Amino acid sequence: MKCLFRIFCLHSLTTQGAALAQSQYLTPEHFRMITELLQEEYRTIRPHMLNLIEASELDDNIMVSAIGNYDGNVYERLMDWARSSRLNDKDVLPGFNEHIRPFLAAKL
Repeated sequence: MKCLFRIFCLHSLTTQGAALAQSQYLTPEHFRMITELLQEEYRTIRPHMLNLIEASELDDNIMVSAIGNYDGNVYERLMDWARSSRLNDKDVLPGFNEHIRPFLAAKL
């Protein structure tokens, strides 16, 4: 919990610390150190993220994530999403033949 609290505080300082910077209470060097500390906290919490998310018991549809799905079918879910994507409605996207195919066919 302490790590999550530190992440909250450091993130708040980086995103909402403009007034502290304007008043020169925090210098650019301070913000650099805050960013480094935040990255360090992220590295600390990263191995525990899946468990923390699962503990919230959010529905898979809210999370929009194939990882950690209730049924464990990560790859099948990703393929289903790819098949239903509007980007895959057509075999070839508009502009591919005009712009990308000549580039791919060119001998560099």
